[in-house]
Amino acid sequence: MNTYKIKMILALLIFVAGISEVDAQKGKVSGTIIDNSSGEPLISATVSITGTSRGVVTDLDGKYNLDNLDAGLYSISVSYITYTQKTITDVRVTAGETTILNVALDPEVAQLSEVTVSAESILNNDAALLRYRQKSIAFTDALSAESISRTGGSDAASAMKKVTGATVVGGKYVYVRGLGDRYSTTQLNGLELPTSDPDKKAFQLDLFPSHLLENIVTLKTFTADKPGNFSGGLVDISTKGIPDDLYVTLSFKQGYNTQSSFNDILLGEKSDLDWLGMDSGYRNEPGPVASRPTGEFPSETQARFNSEIAQDLDFIAKSFNSPFLPDYNGVGLNQSYSFGLGNRHYLNDKIQLGYSANYSYSMNNSSYSDGRNSRFELLGQYEESDVLSPSLDLNDVKGSQAVDWGFLGSFGLIIGSYNKINFNYLKTQSGENTGRYLSGYWEQFNSDDIEYRSRVNQFVERDLQSFQLSGNHSFSILKDMRLDWNSAIQTNGQEQPDLRFIASEARMLKDNNGVIVDTLLGNPSSQFPRPARFFRNLNENKYSGTVDLTIPVNFGSRTLKFKTGGLYEYTQRDFRERRYEYQQGRGFSLTQFGSEAEYLNSVGVIGYDNRDRAEIGNYVVSATTDRSSYDASQTIQAGYAMFDLDLTRSLKLASGVRYEMTDLRSTSRDSTLVSSDRFGKIKQNDLLPSVILIYTASEKFVFRTAFSRTLARPTFREMSPYVSFDFVGDNLFRGNANLERTLISNYDLRWEWYPGSTEMISASVFYKDLANPLERVLRFDISQNAESIQNVDKGKVYGFEIEIRKNLGNLLDALKTVDITANYAWVQSEVNIPEAELIQSRQTQQNPATTRQLAGQSPYVINIDIDYYNTKYAFSTNLSYNSFGDRLSRVSQGSAPDVFERSYDTLNANFQKNIGKNISFTLSANNILDPKVTYSQRFKGQEYIYQQYKMGSTYSMGIKYSFN
Repeated sequence: MNTYKIKMILALLIFVAGISEVDAQKGKVSGTIIDNSSGEPLISATVSITGTSRGVVTDLDGKYNLDNLDAGLYSISVSYITYTQKTITDVRVTAGETTILNVALDPEVAQLSEVTVSAESILNNDAALLRYRQKSIAFTDALSAESISRTGGSDAASAMKKVTGATVVGGKYVYVRGLGDRYSTTQLNGLELPTSDPDKKAFQLDLFPSHLLENIVTLKTFTADKPGNFSGGLVDISTKGIPDDLYVTLSFKQGYNTQSSFNDILLGEKSDLDWLGMDSGYRNEPGPVASRPTGEFPSETQARFNSEIAQDLDFIAKSFNSPFLPDYNGVGLNQSYSFGLGNRHYLNDKIQLGYSANYSYSMNNSSYSDGRNSRFELLGQYEESDVLSPSLDLNDVKGSQAVDWGFLGSFGLIIGSYNKINFNYLKTQSGENTGRYLSGYWEQFNSDDIEYRSRVNQFVERDLQSFQLSGNHSFSILKDMRLDWNSAIQTNGQEQPDLRFIASEARMLKDNNGVIVDTLLGNPSSQFPRPARFFRNLNENKYSGTVDLTIPVNFGSRTLKFKTGGLYEYTQRDFRERRYEYQQGRGFSLTQFGSEAEYLNSVGVIGYDNRDRAEIGNYVVSATTDRSSYDASQTIQAGYAMFDLDLTRSLKLASGVRYEMTDLRSTSRDSTLVSSDRFGKIKQNDLLPSVILIYTASEKFVFRTAFSRTLARPTFREMSPYVSFDFVGDNLFRGNANLERTLISNYDLRWEWYPGSTEMISASVFYKDLANPLERVLRFDISQNAESIQNVDKGKVYGFEIEIRKNLGNLLDALKTVDITANYAWVQSEVNIPEAELIQSRQTQQNPATTRQLAGQSPYVINIDIDYYNTKYAFSTNLSYNSFGDRLSRVSQGSAPDVFERSYDTLNANFQKNIGKNISFTLSANNILDPKVTYSQRFKGQEYIYQQYKMGSTYSMGIKYSFN
């Protein structure tokens, strides 16, 4: 680190210390005032210091702030019209600190005297979220920033593993209650996010660093004021907004991975900006290539007899900057940094101004060198076969370096107690450099002396920008009618600049003793027989807005809340793919070289013969087809009306209906296709009802039952009928322009018990009936290794969930500082197998199964968290465990068994020690058990490995400075 950087860091620390010193002279009391029966914030409640004239009123969110207080003990009085006044005694104020005091007021049902309580118990964020769940109309799960931090979650995806019934697939995509990513929706502060993955509907949750999160709330039942396109769960990510007072945070963390740190791992060559998660332009298409139409690339035959054409061919072939093959690079420790700053200013008695800025950065390396990648086939009849035959058995070597950073800026203006306006800007950026080398047996060679080899070199860059403006307004003269509006412009992109793929064969030449004395290289026949470079880019823009109007109406002791509003959402996407192949000149082949690198470096004109004709090595031609690119758009318009009514003091009915209009269009760039294959379209109007009945037996016991109808739409990629090759999944995929949306009927029942402010025990059962579900199917007319998507007749999902959040002090006094959080979900699913697949299966099996489980669905999911905290010595520890059941990964051909991702256990541990008021030190161990990640088929008692690898354990330490 140079002197300049050291000086900058010292200056920043001095600045932070100065802010802390200035603000540390007085103390504050702040918090939220809510209705104890509904859990909703109370607007314009009066919060005052008993015996003085000091007092404030709560804002639109029920929040208040009493600042500039001398250290000492105070009595705080809270009052609100038609509610019983409450006084909290012994509220301790400490210089330089903020005391959080959240108060719940009870509605007056009779003439009651003032209630006085002690300030010994103050709700933390976990408790506040638990109360939110208790008072919510919908079935919800919630994670606070504190709970995410305790379990060591680095991003929103890792945090979602703790949600009951949720599984995270591929480290990015959330499946809730056994339903795939298409049945889940992700929102950012109340508005749906676009996806940066061309093949998925769900948003990639690993883009959200945990440092930027306030909480994550997962809705498992539909209400009419929410989008209708989810059935498993709606994940609403709330980012940090304007703070109650000044805060500053700085953190630094480094981690050692047992398989990658201080080792050489397989990576592509880096550009100057890879450390920022973006390509510098180093991997861009060369100008002479990008600007040239497909049919105007020079051929070898022309170049041999024309010097100008030969010069042009040579120029194109040598214009690519980046090396074709991945290579081994040394890497150090994983690392992450974060910084946050925010404050709230009271401009006068009525206007408050707040802001916050949060930044996070991480670089993580991963690798394995002993992975396995295999394929097996069923030859002959199912009943007569005892084993599967290997068609491919490869050693798998893979390295990856992932960079992620995010910035969140928030600005808020509060005018009086009734108006609040917020602006949020979010920018996330990620870049992953991956190298992969597969080598081993391939049945096509019909010899153990010939080895198949393939290499992939790719860089994937993803980015998201969100500009979000929202407002909340309450009208006291209209009996607290509330108007909420939200608008956003979001841009999303994924770039794959210069993805490189080569396949080759290596013939082992042996002496009489069977010892390999030489290797002869050659080109194999494969899906892409020639070395190729791919350039793929996806751009998506989304414009959305919502308006919600809430009108409370009192009927004596009963309350009816009517809510109506609407949504407009327009999404536009374009996807482009360009492909360039290396072709061989006359008499030129891989066999002449000792390595693929030498072969690939021999490009363009490599010499002249005795007749002065150009000798051509590898030369580049365009293999781009318009069919590989598409444009798409989707317009969603919706309106709704709903109400919740207190039928009795204990029974509440919440019901509503949403009318949603869908206009989804996808257009292939290939104008030669017939209209039915080129244009995909869904134009559909749906009426989506929701009915929820809530019975509150007491303050601690709640029963809920619900029915709703929701839908699921195909993705843009699924509607686009072109064939693409997935180099990671090793399969072809073809879209389908004739898809329809899926309708889902949802039935839910839940029992909840709240024995304490941070405790909960609940049990749920659910059933989902799917009409026209969308499922991946095999397409034998394209290839034995090809898949597509189509609507099947019907499907169903059902199961139950159990959740426990409990302090163990009731069992043993010595355990009063131990909390346990555990949840278990049991899920079963069934979907009809398409008739075309059954016809194929019946050729090799007499009575094949006619149904299978949904892809990605685990039959069970277990999460256990144990927290221990010691206030005397200021430290805490957390142990978290996760396990899931085998889940369907890929459908196999004919009667061959399907591929499942096999169950494995994950164990993480975290330790945090506070040093003084502002500094904390952390130690963490992730993936301690380091299990094998296995995808396999099982046939007549034997297991056949499809893919297998280990990711290693990671041990980290970090330090954090925080002031608030």
